[in-house]
Amino acid sequence: MAWKACDRTHVISVTCTVTGAEGDIGSSASGTGIGSSFDQVTIITKECGPLVLRRGMTADNKDAIAARLEAGGSSRFEIGEASFRHREALVRVREKVVVFGFSEEP
Repeated sequence: MAWKACDRTHVISVTCTVTGAEGDIGSSASGTGIGSSFDQVTIITKECGPLVLRRGMTADNKDAIAARLEAGGSSRFEIGEASFRHREALVRVREKVVVFGFSEEP
């Protein structure tokens, strides 16, 4: 979709309070039914809604990263601007707001 290309070129940094995080397996499917699965961390936040971290996630590290996020309270997330601004609409159509990275706030 067009917003994904925009997201890659317009990344913003937002601080969100993490209320839950869980190592998970995501999946994708094309119009022809061909898809794949991948490791991810599903993140629930107070101010920013549900987020998903996929970049760098593996079966070996996703649970540890989820625990680190959940224990940290506030985190700063790198998110595509279009997805973040339209996150409520994306959630309604079951699209994920994917974050590109994060850092814990002191």
